[in-house]
Amino acid sequence: MGLPNEVKYVMSYDIREQLDKLKKIVYVTLQMVVCVLIGIEVAIPPNPYKNQLIFGLVMLICLKHNIPSKIVSKLLK
Repeated sequence: MGLPNEVKYVMSYDIREQLDKLKKIVYVTLQMVVCVLIGIEVAIPPNPYKNQLIFGLVMLICLKHNIPSKIVSKLLK
C-alpha cells in the first residue's frame, strides 16, 4: 500500500531540514568565494575576475531571496 500520512510528513520534514542545512552550507561557501574574488579584484588592476564576481553575487542574491524555491513552486502549480 503506502505509508501513513504521519510517516510521509516526518520524512518530508527530515528531507526539508537536510535541504535547509545544505542551502546554508552552499550560501556560506559562496560568500567565501565572493570574498576571495573581491580580494583578487582589488589586488590585480585590470579586473580579470569581474564576470565570475558578478555571477557569484547573482547566486548569493538568488539564495538570499529564496528564488529557486519560488521558481519550483510556480512550476509545480
